[in-house]
This record gives sequence, structure tokens and C-alpha cells, in this order.
Amino acid sequence: MSNPRCFFDISLEGELLGRVIFELFADAVPKAAENFRALCTGSAGVNEMGIPLYYKGTPFHRIIAGFMVQGGDFTLRNGKGGQSIYGATFEDEDLRREIDSEGLLVMANRGKNTNGSQFFVSLRPCPHLLGKHVVFGRVVKGYEVIEAISKLPVNEKDHPLQLVTISHCGQLERKAPVKKARTPTSSPSPISDRSKSHSRSRSASRPRSASPEPKKRNRSQSRSRSRSRSRSHSRTPSQSRSPSPKRKPSKRSSRHHRSSKADRNSHKRRARSPSSSPELSSEQIEALKAQALKEEEDERMKKEARLTELKELKMRVEREGQRGQTRRGDGRGMGHWRDEPVGNGEGSRNGGVLYKGRGKMSAPSEGSRRSTGMLGWDD
Repeated sequence: MSNPRCFFDISLEGELLGRVIFELFADAVPKAAENFRALCTGSAGVNEMGIPLYYKGTPFHRIIAGFMVQGGDFTLRNGKGGQSIYGATFEDEDLRREIDSEGLLVMANRGKNTNGSQFFVSLRPCPHLLGKHVVFGRVVKGYEVIEAISKLPVNEKDHPLQLVTISHCGQLERKAPVKKARTPTSSPSPISDRSKSHSRSRSASRPRSASPEPKKRNRSQSRSRSRSRSRSHSRTPSQSRSPSPKRKPSKRSSRHHRSSKADRNSHKRRARSPSSSPELSSEQIEALKAQALKEEEDERMKKEARLTELKELKMRVEREGQRGQTRRGDGRGMGHWRDEPVGNGEGSRNGGVLYKGRGKMSAPSEGSRRSTGMLGWDD
């Protein structure tokens, strides 16, 4: 069985650029090939938000000249969305195939086993991407359209400045060669021979019966009729047993069979590649915009909360540093450390408090207490 082929009709600002035809490697990577085929035909239906799983109308959102052209985001249409027909994403298949030429159809992803609906077409060999992306098809016709897209101007984020969209897409069907029907002149049927013989005998008998002749001529007329009938019966003995009216219904039934078969084939073609698909409604577009704005607002609030937290932490550290410098500078609340061994009895004699550690803090004298009028540490 041959690999399936799909097509894109690509437009620039509403004007058709041309058609690109892809061959899908269903024999090597069937899951990725079926995902792309179903998204080309729209046969997978809609997702949980009611958005059609369909490439029609989606833009090429990223263009890097000399590298690749990327598209396939049918949910957000900006490169941040998309999903597969199997769910959000699906796993990688064969990663051994290299991107060794231009015109290869490759799955875009955000890492291992994150294949969705986005894809890119290579513009040159990319050996640095070996083992990172699944190659699932190639361009067999219309590569010049891809080259024309790659030359469009872009902004600093590689987004094209002009709208490039997939105006139509679907699957191509391989048709078997049509056999030529035999013409009546090349192979006359026995029924036609019989009808010819009857017409000859009738045409020969009519002028004779119309002209007034003697009885001898009437006899010759009957003889000619019998001879023509015997000749026609001798030529087609098998057809004499079955009268001609029984043959006519068979012709009608065969024609009806052919027409019904053609109707079934056309119905299959319409089912595989629908000519029209439901576009996004204004309500769905507004919902998508609102969702994007909400995500941006949440991201901004998170950043602001993080900055506020960092500022508070910085101010707390600065306050702690200032307190430490104040304590070391004026001696308030702490006193002076003395490098004397603990337990010499001096602190207890002076009425001070002994602290375990490297030294002790001395208590103020009686004279200083009276002079200051409050309990404090001496200098």
C-alpha cells in the first residue's frame, strides 16, 4: 500500500500563492502521519472547546530564512497553541531519520514526547536536530511556494509581517486507470445483429407491399421474408431462444449500478476531504483572546509579587545590618566583651551577671548608676 499524500493551498494576504503536496511516511511513523492527515482533512472533528481539529485557515507564524518555515497552531494561531488528534500531545516515534535535505516535513515540539499539531518544513539540512524531532513526510510538489514564503519580511520574533495562511487543505486520492469502453462498431452484440436483420427484412418488404403487384410477387415477398428470418436465426441461434425485451432491463440495471458506484466514490471523496469546514466564530475568537489576556495578567501579577517579595527581603537584610552596626558602634544593649576566663569571681563581686562564652559583660558601678539615674552598661 502506498503512502498517503496531502496538500496545502497557501495564500498571502488572501491571494493564492500555489499548492504544496506532501508525501507522508506512514510506513515508518504511522502515528505522526495519521495525525497530520486527519488535521488536513478535518475528519477528527472538534476539541473540547469546540475548535475544529483542522489546518484550514491557520497561519504560518514563524519564518527563519535559510532554516525552516513553521505553522500548524489552529487553537491560538500565534505559535503558543495547537494539539494532536490523540489529545494534547503524543510520544515520539522514530528519531533516527536525519533532516538531511530541504523540503522535509518535521514535527515541532517543546521537548521529548511533546508532539502536537505544529510542524515545520526544512529549507536546508539540519544535522544538529538529529534525535530531537520526528521526520514524517516530504514535499513532492510545490517547493517553490515554500521558498517564496521563506523570503517574506519578519519582525524580531521571526513572525511574518504579512499574513500567510493555509486557505484550503485535504488528502489526495490515487485513482486507477480508467478502461475504455468498447464501442458498438468495434464489437457488435448479437442483439444488434438481430435488430439489423429485422430492419433489413422490414425495409425490403415495405415497398413491395405498398406497390400493387400480382399474386406472384406476393409469393416472392413471402419467400424473401422467410429467407431473411432463416438467415437471421441461423446467424444467432443462441439469441433466438431469449427475446430482446429481456436484455433491456439488464442494460438499465448495469447503468444504475455504475451510477450508484460513482455516487459512492464521490461520497467517499467528500468525506475524506471536506470542501467546507466550520470557521471560528466571533465568540470563540473573543474567548481565546480573553484567555490569552488572562494568562498575561496572571504572569504579570506573579512577577510583581515576586519583585515585592524580593524588595521586602532586601529591606529586612539592610535593617538587620544597620542594627548590627549600631550595636557594635555605641555599645548599647550589649556592653564590651572581655577576654578573661569565666569564674574568677570578679563579676559576682561587682554585682554583675556572668555569661558563658569567650568573655563576660561588666555591670555599671554605683557612681555611674547615681549619675545617670537608670540601669545601663558602662563604657
